[in-house]
Amino acid sequence: MFILLAEDLTAGVAEPEDDEKIVSRAYNRKQLEEMIRRGKLRDAKSIAGILYYFRFLSSGNDSTEAV
Repeated sequence: MFILLAEDLTAGVAEPEDDEKIVSRAYNRKQLEEMIRRGKLRDAKSIAGILYYFRFLSSGNDSTEAV
């Protein structure tokens, strides 16, 4: 299993496969923590990656930083 962090990206045109239905959204730290706390986000791999990022990789404690 791998968790990847992509930074400094630029928007582009998606080229999904015919059966792919991917919707991307940006959430800030406060929103993600609340989603974890309320059980809306329950996937353990995602939670581990998000919390690891907040604890060890994030440059600050900015609750408005989009992830």
